Amino acid sequence: MNKLKILLAILVVANIIFASILVADVQMFESPDILVEVELIEINSNEILLGTNIKISNPNSFDLTVSDLEILSETKAGEKIGNIIIDGGKIASNSEKSFSSVDKLSFKSIDIYEIENTVSAKVGINVLGFITKTIPLEISAIVSFDNLVNDLDSPKVNINFDFEKVTEKGLNFSVSLDVYNPNDFDLNINSLSLDFSSEKNIDVGNMEITGGVVKSKEYKEFLSNGTIDFNALDAEVLYANISGIGGLKIAGVNKNISISANANFNIPDIKSFIFEDENIDISLPVQFRFTYSGLMSTVGLKIYNPSDIPLVAENLVCSISRLDGEKTYVLGSENMELCNISPHKTICIKTQILIPYMKYLFSGSKKLLPEWLILNIEGDFSIAGTRQSFPLSISAYVDPHFFRNSELIDAEVK
Repeated sequence: MNKLKILLAILVVANIIFASILVADVQMFESPDILVEVELIEINSNEILLGTNIKISNPNSFDLTVSDLEILSETKAGEKIGNIIIDGGKIASNSEKSFSSVDKLSFKSIDIYEIENTVSAKVGINVLGFITKTIPLEISAIVSFDNLVNDLDSPKVNINFDFEKVTEKGLNFSVSLDVYNPNDFDLNINSLSLDFSSEKNIDVGNMEITGGVVKSKEYKEFLSNGTIDFNALDAEVLYANISGIGGLKIAGVNKNISISANANFNIPDIKSFIFEDENIDISLPVQFRFTYSGLMSTVGLKIYNPSDIPLVAENLVCSISRLDGEKTYVLGSENMELCNISPHKTICIKTQILIPYMKYLFSGSKKLLPEWLILNIEGDFSIAGTRQSFPLSISAYVDPHFFRNSELIDAEVK
């Protein structure tokens, strides 16, 4: 019985001593130093790879135990976008230990790209294998990549045109847009607007071009066809403007970026489009008859329009001259009426020129009869409804020694 009392007394004394040591250790406890390093490893269209490294230094003479180590990632608006648990462990006295993780994060909706990582843990004092006290720790680190998002490069756009043919609606063309995406994120383009204007800032046409997805660091070609109004042909220079909005998908969220480009080009020669497949067919039927007042000539202009658009022959002047050697003498001239020529149709107009006998026989030469009579018609061809025109000049030679009642002279456009 005495031995039992003695043993109990020893245990009480030992417990008091051990408790005193623990109290002294706790009182001398220094909070561990915690360093949180957050690194943006990668950001792509779908997610962010965020690396977190936590260094905990134990300045105490006894071991520390780290448990419930958790990283909570939230946006500035309080949206929870990530939560990861890291295994803890023991940190020996006067040493440090690192705890690392890589987290995949994606946003649902956010205007400012900023992430606040809150690291929390429980640190326990470990003395002689016993955890005597647990202290909660919490520290935050903010990583922002708003500058990265705001400093996005605008897509590069090259515009190429190919004019095809003139129709009754205007000048058909095809357009090719080469769009390069210089960013690290996919670019989604719904549509692009193509607007045309003249050097006088007059709108002459517009169209929508269907978009698509342009991969990061890649080119994509967008093709379309359209028609420029006829009044565009009156311009000296046409200006094309491309505009639209592209969506860059960044970590699961679309961010809009403007797309624009400009180009200018000269109006092509419309003759190459109007008479691309076949030449215009023109002939000059002429009829001479003698009258009391002089030689009456009836000159016709027969024109076939091979194009798909209505043409206008205007400012037409018909003249008849006599040719003696290298000299010509105008015997008479008359204006001809304007004529509209429908696509793939033939039209014939005529005029009459009276040549007095004295003028016919005695103009500029000692010979009564000229070597040749020259029929000439000059004027302009134009596209109906525009000022775009090109000159028309037709000449034909008639032998004055062999008059017939009527004669058909073929002529070509010069």
